[in-house]
Amino acid sequence: MSFYYLASPYSHKDPEVVKARFDQTEKATYWLLWNKYWVYSPIIHNHEISTKFKMPTDAGFWWGYNQAMLERASGLYILLIDGWKDSIGLKKELVFALERKIPIRGIEPKGWAGWQFDNADWRLTGQVGTSVAGVERA
Repeated sequence: MSFYYLASPYSHKDPEVVKARFDQTEKATYWLLWNKYWVYSPIIHNHEISTKFKMPTDAGFWWGYNQAMLERASGLYILLIDGWKDSIGLKKELVFALERKIPIRGIEPKGWAGWQFDNADWRLTGQVGTSVAGVERA
């Protein structure tokens, strides 16, 4: 059985934004699992343990672990919520997937009906900077 990796923005200087991003990721994970989309979310998997044991929460600390999971995934789902274009961790995951030709789909909120997938074609468009500016979603 295979699974998909759910990438989402997380880190922010405002703890309320971090909590809101976690909550949105949790809702998306619930919806995906309920609808039989088998996903792994590093945010859902690692948020509580990081908080409880005061582990680092930055993308740099978790990159090796996230990379190991992503390279085994059948595809990458990108949670298209506020902050996704500026997320350093999400950018790393996206570029990693593009370079390895791992299939990518965006997923975004659809009101009370749950979530919907986009049909965008994701590709690198040259040099990737500190945001997802070097990635195109057509």
